[in-house]
Amino acid sequence: MIIVMESLNDSLKKNMLDSSQAIKRLTEMKENYYPDYRLNGGSVLALSISQILIKEMLSTWDPLQDPTMPFEELKKWKELLTLNEPCAVGYQSSDEFQTLIWQEWVPQVQKACGQWKCRDYNSMLKLVEQSAELIPTDIITKVLENMILPQIQSEVEQWDPLTDLVPIHLWIHPWLPYLSKHFETIVYPTLRQKLSVALNAWHPSDSSAKLMLQPWINVFQQGYMEAFLIKNIVPKLQAALHAFVINPHHQQLDNWNWVNAWSDVLPLPTLVELLDQHFFPKWLKTLTMWINMNPNHEQISNWYTGWKSLMPPVIVEHPTIKGRFHSALDIMSRAVGGPSMPQPPPPPTIH
Repeated sequence: MIIVMESLNDSLKKNMLDSSQAIKRLTEMKENYYPDYRLNGGSVLALSISQILIKEMLSTWDPLQDPTMPFEELKKWKELLTLNEPCAVGYQSSDEFQTLIWQEWVPQVQKACGQWKCRDYNSMLKLVEQSAELIPTDIITKVLENMILPQIQSEVEQWDPLTDLVPIHLWIHPWLPYLSKHFETIVYPTLRQKLSVALNAWHPSDSSAKLMLQPWINVFQQGYMEAFLIKNIVPKLQAALHAFVINPHHQQLDNWNWVNAWSDVLPLPTLVELLDQHFFPKWLKTLTMWINMNPNHEQISNWYTGWKSLMPPVIVEHPTIKGRFHSALDIMSRAVGGPSMPQPPPPPTIH
């Protein structure tokens, strides 16, 4: 056993030992002389030899061009460097393989991260995905948190939503399975701040804002997304409704359509409040003025049902909006001398 170990060392010093030969001879030692292998530091020798040979192999490796190149060789060394039991109390044999990865594989990945362009996410993502089955999880986690995440954050800080032609979600979303929790506290606040600034001069007639925000609706936490919309989108929609002219005889729906386009994005309570406070008072006032001019009541009925059809069913069925439409029916009913429509029940008393 000792003679074989000395022979291996001698061959290594003379550059006469390749990886396949080393693995073959060390594996034979481990399988045939396992007690002596443990006692005489076979795993330490294996680690020493593996570091020299793997370092040489990785010296020309580009992780972004060929992410899986070293894996077959590393798999063989992993099997060899893993013993069947702990070497000593508190020291697990798998530490040898982790040491090999930390000292030889990680520096090459770190170098690649320094040269990596985040927008070209495929190469780095492929490296992470294909490393998962071989590289210890805690090492992959460190690579993600300490090497990849800072690069992404730096790129987000340079991103300008007004001039950048590549939607940012295209190169952020692929990392969600690995970094979503870190994005919540590190990346998303910066991203939302930049989006908010970009929306300062936005007008609801510009549909690009919705296209820009839609990929984030189910990614940002609900509270953050709703707060963002209420701060940056709702005031612009309020202004659009304030400028909206309701004219039963010549209705232009541009402003309405701008607002309605957000009905599948805004939280239901926010959308209901927006219509209740900034559309229906004006709409009911127009109805009252029109009725006072002795109009054709069939036209009024068609106008009423037409407006109702413009709203999503979930809005029409909301109690607040139902109440507004009931008010309209009551006005219409009184105008033709009929009985008043029953009002919706009052809200429950809160004790």
